Amino acid sequence: RHTSGSADRACGAWRGRCDRRRRRSEFDPFHVYSMKQAIEEGFILDVLKGYTTYSTFYTLFKKIDADPEFDKSKAGKRLRTMVEKSPEAIGQKAAIMIEHFHTTVARLLNSNAKAMVVTSGIEKAILTKWAFDEILKERGLPYRTIVAFSGEKEVDGETYTENSMNGFESGLIPKEFKKLANKFLIVADKFQTGFDEPLLCSMYVDKPLAGVQAVQTLSRLNRCFAPLKTQTFVLDFANKTETIQIAFDDFYKTTILTEETDLNRLNQLQDDIEKVQLFSPDNARDWVARFLNGESRETLEPTLDEVVKIYREELDANAQIKLKGDLKSFCRAYEFLNAIRPFRREDWETLAVYGRMLLPKLPAPGDDDGAAGVLEATGLSSYRVVRNEVQTQIELAGEGEIEPAQIPGGGLKSEPELDALSQIVKDFNARYGKDATASQEKFITEELPAALAQNQAYQAAKEHSDVQGAIGSAGETIVKEFQKRVFSETDLFKKFSQDKEFQMWLISSLFHADYKVNQELQGPPDAPTI
Repeated sequence: RHTSGSADRACGAWRGRCDRRRRRSEFDPFHVYSMKQAIEEGFILDVLKGYTTYSTFYTLFKKIDADPEFDKSKAGKRLRTMVEKSPEAIGQKAAIMIEHFHTTVARLLNSNAKAMVVTSGIEKAILTKWAFDEILKERGLPYRTIVAFSGEKEVDGETYTENSMNGFESGLIPKEFKKLANKFLIVADKFQTGFDEPLLCSMYVDKPLAGVQAVQTLSRLNRCFAPLKTQTFVLDFANKTETIQIAFDDFYKTTILTEETDLNRLNQLQDDIEKVQLFSPDNARDWVARFLNGESRETLEPTLDEVVKIYREELDANAQIKLKGDLKSFCRAYEFLNAIRPFRREDWETLAVYGRMLLPKLPAPGDDDGAAGVLEATGLSSYRVVRNEVQTQIELAGEGEIEPAQIPGGGLKSEPELDALSQIVKDFNARYGKDATASQEKFITEELPAALAQNQAYQAAKEHSDVQGAIGSAGETIVKEFQKRVFSETDLFKKFSQDKEFQMWLISSLFHADYKVNQELQGPPDAPTI
């Protein structure tokens, strides 16, 4: 029995703490040492200081007189890949990276500073190394490059491996990278996690990153090298500042897992894969046993080639897409989950090993996808890389929740949206090839977003209306802002008023950038609608 008000209040506070404890998720961390605290206490560096993004502008032209139709979405992706692998694109970016390293980074850590170049694929890594080596030789700079990727890759009719390009065994890469002359480590899906090199001071990103992958990759820079290492540099050619900010926010303070990963998805994926009967579990088990016993690849490859033949000849495009997606998801999920919770499942381990060896040999599903020939029909007429405003500090809030590891399955072949080659080239150039004045860029990237943030009617619509209603309100706000600039930004106002496609794209892009917290939206769509 409590005899005083203070005792009653104390008891009430205790009951409140107990209730909060009961309400807490079982996935809450029992102890938190956050990224923010580690930075403040000097154990790691803040890699988001001095973060600089770059934009690319390029123009294509139609090389043929005919005007054939192609799948608009797939043709656009292939054209962008073609552009980004072109000598112009890789050469310009390599020159920027080398110049930045030579003038800003090389002298750090008593001239021991090093850099990592993150590329989007093995072929891109190989092409980037060639461009680096050529520029370094032309300029007479004493820096050398190392390339890192898994397996082998054929480029221009020749097969390349890490060993053949670097001149030493793959396992020696971390040791060789420490040598004074080796300044650039050019990677394709290697050394982006777990690589601990305190001498890394700069990273050049030429690959889309998001979520955990962005945090893990950029965190290669955060190792301290006291007392010399006080700053890091990131030059990003592929991502927006907002994407990196969102990725780091979830891990800056406290991160809570919302629920447990569903391990039963591995069983479901295994069942779906075996139902296709592309290969039998017994055949896979036999192959893996031979592989682990060191049998030569020359005797193992024919078995995989037979499976690839069945895949090509007996599965339609949808079946190929689903099988390859299921197999890729299984291998990735098993590798991740097995690292934190080792299993004793021979069938899972067999499928994971067999799948990892088979996947690179499976061709892209549905080769005749409606975009064949688009690269031969187009050419690159101009390419330009432009530095955006230097971002000296990406501000983070923290306190995020993350979903459990998702284990998706394969999908279905999408129906192609056909468009004439001339229109595809036009849309492509309209999106990526147009220059803008400094005042126009400031108006679009700073003043319009600020106007949206301050407009009470739009904020209310975003809070209480559906998506389409919020987009409509955003459009009204942006139109009014353009009307205010009819004299100061005449050319831009004319384009906005007369080019409805540009108008819809701009409104949708600005809206989606502001509305990113809505889970229904994943960024500006390719064909925006209001």
